Amino acid sequence: MNTLTKVLIVIILGFITVACSGGDSSGSLDIDTTASTNESGDTTTSVTATGSESTTTDQTDTTQQFTSVEGMGVKGPLIDTIVTVYKVDTTAPDFKGEVVAEGVTDSNATLLLDINTQYLSEPLFIIEYTNGTELNGSPSVLPTLRTVATSEQLVDGVPIYATPLTTLAIDYAIESADLIDNPNLIENNRDGLTGNNDGIVTIDEFTAAIDSATRYVKGSFGLDILTDQIDLFTSAPILTSTTDQDNSLAYRTSIEVFAAVLNNVRTQAETNGNTVDAATLIQAVAKDMVDGTIDGQQTGQVINEFSQISTIELQNLFTVDPSTLNIPGTQTPISELDTVLTTETEQLAIDVTLKTLAQLEPSPIDVVYGTSTTETTTATTDTESTTDTGSTTDTTSGTETSTTTETATTTESTTETGTTTETASTTDTDTTTDTESTTDTSTTTETESTATAPQPTSTTVTLSWTVPSARENGDPLATTDIAGYEIYYFKDGTAPGDGEVISVPAMQNNSLVTQHSLVISESGTWIFAIASIDNDGLYSEISASVSAVIP
Repeated sequence: MNTLTKVLIVIILGFITVACSGGDSSGSLDIDTTASTNESGDTTTSVTATGSESTTTDQTDTTQQFTSVEGMGVKGPLIDTIVTVYKVDTTAPDFKGEVVAEGVTDSNATLLLDINTQYLSEPLFIIEYTNGTELNGSPSVLPTLRTVATSEQLVDGVPIYATPLTTLAIDYAIESADLIDNPNLIENNRDGLTGNNDGIVTIDEFTAAIDSATRYVKGSFGLDILTDQIDLFTSAPILTSTTDQDNSLAYRTSIEVFAAVLNNVRTQAETNGNTVDAATLIQAVAKDMVDGTIDGQQTGQVINEFSQISTIELQNLFTVDPSTLNIPGTQTPISELDTVLTTETEQLAIDVTLKTLAQLEPSPIDVVYGTSTTETTTATTDTESTTDTGSTTDTTSGTETSTTTETATTTESTTETGTTTETASTTDTDTTTDTESTTDTSTTTETESTATAPQPTSTTVTLSWTVPSARENGDPLATTDIAGYEIYYFKDGTAPGDGEVISVPAMQNNSLVTQHSLVISESGTWIFAIASIDNDGLYSEISASVSAVIP
């Protein structure tokens, strides 16, 4: 069994103040649509119903038109499911506004749902599938799936699919829609957002957030097999006559791996004494994604569903080798999914000419967006290590912070290593904020062992900072004017633009936030810096950086 050594490094970050000029950001992004037919070759249909209403004075004929909604709910294809269409209302819980249509799926997973065309001037709808079962009759491990559709897509008869990954994208878009994108960073978990941290989400902000969330979900949960041609909402995760069958297999593989991982997370949480509602699991992951790292926390606060699972345990569950997983609720390996899809076409009576599907080699889920955190080892090791970390920050506000952590475990070896890193950074600006930050980290490892494989290490880095009190022109800055912070970090030797960004709110549970922890599992020297953001979306300059050596 592999032993993971968890090292805690505390870094104190000082940073300069927020600019004083005004600013604004806005934007929108339309969702692309493509007209298509469904699996049976049928296009969208209209049904005309004529009724009459009599009064003592006149009689009026009213005509209502309906269009059929095409698509499917798929973890595996869901049958006997309740399907509800909501107007998107960004002021309502889960952004689900007025119900505009209801339907079901039948025993062949065919969607039986019509929507009144009077609603098709709305920009966006949420379509939700609940209480369905798999084709084999077993309950779905994820009882609620959601997707989104535009009016144009519904009019054109574009099939819209609800899957665990569309549900995750929507839930993350809800969590992130009001956040501010940082245009100075190339790839991060908030690319393309148009929010402004004003506490109000517009339909344009939500639409942009869906597009941003889709990139994030494909990047972290796409297992390196989802091509640019795969649209989470309109690409079929079943074999059809109108879609690329290799893409269908790749998309379905990503769906089944994500569902299997969530099922394992729920099982582990319950083993550890925490009962978790399967219906809230995807929302919990979406909350966890806000800071760009799957670690069981949202900006430093533990998420309830993951409260009984350690960060290392949770990340190990997410980064498991996909080839070791079974399709949830079955004993069938996910690697045999091509056979399952072929069988489904017969069960669903889909008219399709089957081809030999390409063999896939999916990578594990990335728990840090854009960075693989997978580590492998082939030997069992026990280690004895001591880490003594001290850091002090002295600023003009008189704040001083000191933290020491010692960790010890035991092994067998004859290696002794001592490392000391000292980093100092000073920032002096015309804002009356002078910051000096020193990190002194020493690590000693003593081992006694015959193991031949390197010991995998997961390091928790805790960053601390002082809340700014003045703007660049010297004007006072109230804590209530601060919307939050952005933490930037990257490995020394790589381009800063290829690093990561984490968003942290200014307040959490009615308390000022002055620290944040993150997990790094790649050894080397890492560089950290921070910037503050005010309620108008104005950024301070990025602070002087500090560094830490990850063993």
